[in-house]
This record gives sequence, structure tokens and C-alpha cells, in this order.
Amino acid sequence: SDRIGAVERAFNARQGITIVDDMLPQRPDFKHTPDGATERDAHMALVRSWYDENGYNPETGLPTQETCTRLNIADVAKTLAEDGPLKKWDGPLLMDLECYPKGGARF
Repeated sequence: SDRIGAVERAFNARQGITIVDDMLPQRPDFKHTPDGATERDAHMALVRSWYDENGYNPETGLPTQETCTRLNIADVAKTLAEDGPLKKWDGPLLMDLECYPKGGARF
């Protein structure tokens, strides 16, 4: 399962999905508050800690060369290294809340 997770992470990185995309969704009315920022910071600290403990680079979220070698997927690390900087995700955008029934309000 570690090996599959590392390959999935590398695949996602090649598709432009980065550590920035590892955030949990927040309610729109909470997201732009000081408590929302505190929650995001705490979540990112946990994510980075998990990456570090599991042999991933805590700054990029990618498996390290050592981890790839240990998991016998050194070719994955080589491909990531050769591809250079990762492009930002340019996939479909989320709809504005106004597009949802009742403006995204929860009842």
C-alpha cells in the first residue's frame, strides 16, 4: 500500500496536483475568518508532519529518492526529477456558490 500511495502521489504531481491541493474544504462563511486561517495552518502542519514521517518531502509532498528506492520504484523518482518544476493544476474550476440551489446555503 505504501508503494501504491507513492506512485499515486507521483502521478498526481505530474498532473499538476501539489501539496497546496491537500487542504480540507471549509465552509464558505468560515474560510475567510481568522479561525479558518488557524484551522488551515494546523491542517497543513499535520500534513507536512505526515509527509516527513512517511518518507515524503514535507515541502512538496513528493516521495523522496530514498523512499522510492526502498519501495523499489526508483524509476518514479527519476521521472519526477527529470520533469523539473511541476505545473499548476489547470483542470475544471469549481462553480460559484450562486450556481447551486439556494445559493449554496445550508438549511
